[in-house]
Amino acid sequence: MLVDDGRGREDPLHLVVEIKGYRQENAKEKKAAMETYWVPGVNRHGHYGRWTFAEFTDIYAIEPELEDKIEAAFDDMVESVTGFGVRRQSGAATSNPSAVDS
Repeated sequence: MLVDDGRGREDPLHLVVEIKGYRQENAKEKKAAMETYWVPGVNRHGHYGRWTFAEFTDIYAIEPELEDKIEAAFDDMVESVTGFGVRRQSGAATSNPSAVDS
């Protein structure tokens, strides 16, 4: 899934979405491999754009979880450009220099 996370159509976020009902042990290993190796590796390479991974297991929680994942990717992008973290209050984002980890 391509997501415009604020960088425009020229630099979309590639979101790999895995939707599971019953989650077997191999699904846990796949998620760990995606988050630990594949996504960081393809992002470090830089030639294939920016990537992230989201796994959803509860059909009723997909929409809010997807929104959270997109917001987190956007917040990371803002912090990487500005050096400031993003603090969310009542659904709105505000710049917060103190949100950056020391």
